[in-house]
Amino acid sequence: MKIALVFPPYHHKEFSENLSVVDDEFGKYPPLNLAYVAAILEKSGHEVILIDSNALGLSKHETLKMVREFGPDFMGFMLTTYMFRETCSWIEYLKKNTGVPVFVGGINVWNYPEETIEKDYIDYAIIGPSSESLPRFIDAVEKGRPLDRIRGIAYMKGGKKIVNQPVSFDENIDELPFPARHLLPNSRYYSFISKRKNFTIMLLSKGCPYKCTFCAITNIPYYQRGIDSVMVEIKECYYRYGIREIDFFDACFTVNREYVIKLCKFIMDSDMDFDWSCRTRVDLVDDELLHYMSRAGCKRIYYGIESASENILSIMNKGINLKKIKESIRLTKKHGIKALGFFMLGNPGETIESMNATIKLSKELDLDYVQFMHTIPKPMTVLDNEMKSGNHDYWREYVAGRADERRIETDWCDLPENLIDRYIRMAYISFYLRPSYILKTMLEIKSFHELKRYIKSAAKMMLWGRRF
Repeated sequence: MKIALVFPPYHHKEFSENLSVVDDEFGKYPPLNLAYVAAILEKSGHEVILIDSNALGLSKHETLKMVREFGPDFMGFMLTTYMFRETCSWIEYLKKNTGVPVFVGGINVWNYPEETIEKDYIDYAIIGPSSESLPRFIDAVEKGRPLDRIRGIAYMKGGKKIVNQPVSFDENIDELPFPARHLLPNSRYYSFISKRKNFTIMLLSKGCPYKCTFCAITNIPYYQRGIDSVMVEIKECYYRYGIREIDFFDACFTVNREYVIKLCKFIMDSDMDFDWSCRTRVDLVDDELLHYMSRAGCKRIYYGIESASENILSIMNKGINLKKIKESIRLTKKHGIKALGFFMLGNPGETIESMNATIKLSKELDLDYVQFMHTIPKPMTVLDNEMKSGNHDYWREYVAGRADERRIETDWCDLPENLIDRYIRMAYISFYLRPSYILKTMLEIKSFHELKRYIKSAAKMMLWGRRF
């Protein structure tokens, strides 16, 4: 069968944890989930096109034209809760103008299968890992077989919502084909601080073994890929797709210390010249590990620091302290690796004093980049579940169309939401518009595109308004 996968553009939302300038300038990342879906479908013998309308800057009409030219039997989309309505508007438009049946997948479907499938422009939903259920579903539809025994799908039948038995999350991720990057416009991708092209993202694992209260990834069992598979994919990226910068998108890249050292030695022993970055915890790095990572081409590490208040870190179940934060950032800089710190304001137990302390810490750590976020109850997190206990299931109501897009009011601290937003804006300005930081940034800029991006972001940050 012929299957068109579509990735629509996305924009800042009122309930976003980020200021709009951060969402707008974040970058263009490849839709890795859809690229995996494309690879799974191609492996099953189907003809696939992946239209990244976000990276290509395509309108609905331009995307429709590409879909019609391809002539698919199915259209597929990835649904996240944040982008649910935006993606649904594209699905509705393309379905109305083509009549092609639609299947959807993604974390939103896992969380809210019934609310998803009740949309009359969505025909089928794939719940959970798709490596087994999606090919079986497509095969059954193609051959006219019943769907009731296919695990991990939902659909409407006779006006009733049918949600079949779920698939197991014990998926062997080493058996997955590599993402179908040959279907992606690889030269179009970049992050807000990437330096080289082509740029891509890669996953060495799924899930997370830690249990931070604000994060939904903790709901996914942690699995790590075999290192041989990772090495082959890196080679494919480098030699086949001309990738020269990789952002390893794992929640905690350095969970397995020896695994990372082995990977670094592989890169060091190869003739590949590429930069890479990763995300990890401050308690999962040490001097020797950072030495290997630096020699292997690691240019940036993104650390979840969150707060300067050890009380708040404890409430978050973060499991780190200020001493470890300072030591790990110092070691990272010692080895010539740039450090980005993620911070959150508006946490349970937050006060004006703790926000000021967090902003002060961000500058004392000598970080190269920071990102400040407004703490919100993300879907299916501990914080979200606590909100539900007070009869506030905002996300289900939002997906069902019964709640407006708005800032979610929380009751875990006494600070007004607009005050927290003002402190976030102040945090960005006080960090990025320091004369010393501006001078350092100007000296490191390597292209006109980087300069333009920096000036544009700085100008937006200076603008007043409730949301920035």
